[in-house]
Amino acid sequence: MKLNIVSALAGSTFSATFVRINISPKDLSAHSIAPTLGSEIDPTLPQNRATGADEVFLPKQGQYPVWYFFYGDLTVPEILTERLGLDEMPVYRKAVVKGGILRTWGGGKYKALVDGDASARVEGWAYEVRSAEDEEMLRYYETDFYEVVRCDICMVDVGEVVKGLVFRFVGDVN
Repeated sequence: MKLNIVSALAGSTFSATFVRINISPKDLSAHSIAPTLGSEIDPTLPQNRATGADEVFLPKQGQYPVWYFFYGDLTVPEILTERLGLDEMPVYRKAVVKGGILRTWGGGKYKALVDGDASARVEGWAYEVRSAEDEEMLRYYETDFYEVVRCDICMVDVGEVVKGLVFRFVGDVN
């Protein structure tokens, strides 16, 4: 598309300025569990698709508040406070997700959660994102190297499992 625009403007007095929108995509299906964390979960299989028009897959695309699982920089209260412009320190809950493993990218500088087998576990923290605006700030922070996917978050303190979201890495890992 970019090449077509530049070619169309060749020889004219106009020049194009391209601005990259660097935000983690969030495209949750209303008809299946896709996208979801875990290499063994195939959203095209019948048991992972809606069986009726009234079936709801959680969390929904525009659902707030929504639990997020954090495993990297966003587990640092000062970073989350700054990113969201919070007036007080955030409240986290110790949590675990299954179906993912941690790797690194950027020469080992950044943590990357990628799909793992069903028995794989990652320890981290859960945080309840209150609004679409806060979520958007987090999606800009994580950039388009990550995508928002569904996951089951186990709250360690009470053993409760909630339907939530996590940032899954979409590039090459070390």
